[in-house]
Amino acid sequence: MNNNRLKLFFGTSLAALLLAGCMVGPKYHQPAATVQPPPAAYKELPAQNPPAGEWKVAQPQDAMLHGKWWEIYSDPELNALEDQLNINNQNIKQSFENFMEARTLVTQARSQLYPTLGTTPSFRRSQSSATLRNNVGATGTAGGGTGGNPNVYSTLAEVPFTASWAPDLWGRVRNTIRQAQYNAQLSAADLENERLTEQASLAVFFFELRGQDALQKLLCRNFSTIPSKPTRNLSSSPAPDTKPAWIPNSGSSKPRSLSSRRSPLPPISASPAPSSNTPSPSSSAPLPPVSRCRTSL
Repeated sequence: MNNNRLKLFFGTSLAALLLAGCMVGPKYHQPAATVQPPPAAYKELPAQNPPAGEWKVAQPQDAMLHGKWWEIYSDPELNALEDQLNINNQNIKQSFENFMEARTLVTQARSQLYPTLGTTPSFRRSQSSATLRNNVGATGTAGGGTGGNPNVYSTLAEVPFTASWAPDLWGRVRNTIRQAQYNAQLSAADLENERLTEQASLAVFFFELRGQDALQKLLCRNFSTIPSKPTRNLSSSPAPDTKPAWIPNSGSSKPRSLSSRRSPLPPISASPAPSSNTPSPSSSAPLPPVSRCRTSL
């Protein structure tokens, strides 16, 4: 009797040790962010440090970043562009598809907790050929007689059925489910981060364009107030004589000599080069008026 109890005790202990050794591992517990709680006040505060009175203590307002935060600017055009961002932006689409894939992997991991059922039905119908004959005699040797049943139909249908299930004794499936859930949460955070980044970038670009439009409008208004100087009418000035010197006049019939056709070269003088302060002839010409400037933006 004592031997049976001892065997039962040792058998139970050995089974418990084997089961404990087959466990995948303990459940993960997230550690605390800080070992000790944060202090009630810091020395850099304006109340604790008088020279830092010009600094302002930050007041986080994370709740304002959720939802349609761009509506605080009360700009209908910006609101319309931000509403189209979730539909037309390719980066947000990619992050959203990654999140949906992570959710599908969670469902796939949970399916391992349930039994697996399978079936592969098949159907086959055949007919024997009329050209085939049974040439084997009763003695088992080939003979010249004919026999067999040509044009015979045969039908074969199979419906196999399989079922399997493995209990999650060591927690492998449950740990796989937790891993897929954590990855899905990470994908959801990446999606929100990408959406917020694209929304903020759109708002920044929008107001930068508004600023450039305002500068262009100011430039056009300033140029329109500058009075234009009167310009000389070139059509009223006499046309210069472009007739070459070697062409004789119509009233003279005596041809010119070759020496008279040549124009003398100007004399070379040793005059100093003009300084850079001397205005050029083109600098005194008036600036053309600005005629093409948009006034309505």
